[in-house]
Amino acid sequence: MSLKVSKAKASDQKELLNFDDVIKAALIIKALRNPIRKRLISYLLKNDGAKVTNIVFNLREEQTKISQHLNILRNAKIVSFLKRGKNVYYFLNKGRIAEIQKSLSGLLDEIPNKDLMKIEKQLK
Repeated sequence: MSLKVSKAKASDQKELLNFDDVIKAALIIKALRNPIRKRLISYLLKNDGAKVTNIVFNLREEQTKISQHLNILRNAKIVSFLKRGKNVYYFLNKGRIAEIQKSLSGLLDEIPNKDLMKIEKQLK
């Protein structure tokens, strides 16, 4: 499946989604869709933040793998961190999560239901 993007005329601007917003949303969805990152987010939500060593122990994953996934979530501003000595603590950025939910629902609201149904059929 390919996506063809063309410049819109000024009169068409109200009908089109902002392509930059769609790209950002796609990157965020990609960041959130990974099973390990889902587990990380769930763990941080339940524990209101945690030390990296505790995350590694409780998720039973290698430290390097956890660090890579935390870095992706940090770049997406989904988690924040605090370094105290040798310990690094990670926290879920709940404001950012709310912002993502609002943005994604706003993008979906702009797509007519008939088009959403077409997209859903293509994904099956």
